[in-house]
Amino acid sequence: MKTALILFCSLIGIYAPNSNALNATFAGRACNSCTAEQRETAAIGQGGASGTYKYVYDLTSGQLYKYLVEREPIAGGYTWYASEDIAEPEYKAVVTNLKWIYDNNGHKLTYKSTVGPPGSVANSAWNVVNPGPVRNNTIDYIKNPSNWPLSQSLLFHYQLIVQSAYRMSSGQPITITFEVHFADGSKADFIYTYPENSVAYVDKSGIDSLGNPIPQSRADIVRGPGSTSYDFRSDRADLNTALLRFAEYGIPIERGYYYACTTDPFTGVHCVHGY
Repeated sequence: MKTALILFCSLIGIYAPNSNALNATFAGRACNSCTAEQRETAAIGQGGASGTYKYVYDLTSGQLYKYLVEREPIAGGYTWYASEDIAEPEYKAVVTNLKWIYDNNGHKLTYKSTVGPPGSVANSAWNVVNPGPVRNNTIDYIKNPSNWPLSQSLLFHYQLIVQSAYRMSSGQPITITFEVHFADGSKADFIYTYPENSVAYVDKSGIDSLGNPIPQSRADIVRGPGSTSYDFRSDRADLNTALLRFAEYGIPIERGYYYACTTDPFTGVHCVHGY
């Protein structure tokens, strides 16, 4: 976890945002690695009345293009054309900020950050993989920015880019993926989506302290083709929790430390154990 936090600090530290971008809200359309002709088509394709300005942005180059879109009458109708103009500096700053997210997050408009442990909110990811009070409490924990790592820097960075860029991205949601680390060493992912201000558990993201997947249902015990292995030889707490969970799902297994679970065509999920 230290490595992830140090890396995140480094990325924040080298970033010098332009505060003028905070209030820049304008409509636009993405056209990454496009030709001049493709950008003009993207500007015209946004619709609207003749004589209005349209914006097209390229996240691969970090450039913003401004076009005056007009129409001229022709026989039986109209033809549209776009003339490039000079984009406002504060709008260009928005694209620069948005490109920072895009470049540093696998060419996606998303963050990934580490949060935790949330103390009394939940002591283990075992408690959040299914809906219930503990998952709700964890979501409430995430919704409070004071609990985020580097809360002041991250919150400023988040507000600056997301609030200014949302309309410019034509309604594309911008998300923060929080990897929540619990006190027992387990973890689970939650996604915060702007502008809905919603938080949701990422399906099948729960991992116990030993790296075993945490099943969310009987059918989820075996993931994908073949078998799924569970190794509890170095942690009795996770073993005891797993035995209770497997029993809830109606999987009759004897006490052991290692389980290989498969899907049997006659009996359904079947787990064998070793020592």
